[in-house]
Amino acid sequence: MATTLTVTLFLFAVLASAQTPERPARSPTMAVYPVTSLPLSLEQIEERTRTLPDGRSDTEVIKWTVYRDSAGRIRTETSMPGPSGESYVSAHIVDPVAGSVVVLLVSEKLAVRNQMPESQAQSYRVATRKERLPKEKWAKGTEDLGTRMIDGIEAFGTRFTPSSEGHTPIFITQESWWSVDLQLKVSETTTRTNGKDVAKIQNLVRGEPDPALFKIPSGYTIQEMPLR
Repeated sequence: MATTLTVTLFLFAVLASAQTPERPARSPTMAVYPVTSLPLSLEQIEERTRTLPDGRSDTEVIKWTVYRDSAGRIRTETSMPGPSGESYVSAHIVDPVAGSVVVLLVSEKLAVRNQMPESQAQSYRVATRKERLPKEKWAKGTEDLGTRMIDGIEAFGTRFTPSSEGHTPIFITQESWWSVDLQLKVSETTTRTNGKDVAKIQNLVRGEPDPALFKIPSGYTIQEMPLR
């Protein structure tokens, strides 16, 4: 779990380093890990509902397209509205082989490349061997929901209810369904005090994606931005 946390925090740091007030960076709720020998393409749909102070509900729907090749490289892309109402496309490419993460701002034809320190790159490589944790290693407050089929994919579920003396949890419950065969989450529902987040995958295709998806396109300006 410590390795997975390190990987996740590093990716968030990369995205934060590339964002601007005009182009806020965001990443999917359900991260796809850089697992080798399991190439695929899929869409991830996220529906985030919040209850506003006046009692009305506000719902945001985001669609991500995710690609993973046999080497564990991952490309995630989405189209999102900017602060002025215009849409913009962004993508990020995680390459555990080269030890780099690239954030692509498509409309600007700008590639922000972050070279991982070797210790972080090694964390990504170790993460490719992620396996289901035995029950005795699960966090306290986690309930085993058993196994079920979700859109033809066998997945096992867990429900986590956080509790911490002296601290208010950021969510009430989180239900996740994990596919051992694909080594990824297929569904996750987080219930919060002011709303709910629902994420799921769809249009899954097994097989090698186009290799060009994991390269910086020609004509892009490359900006090196090493993490400190």
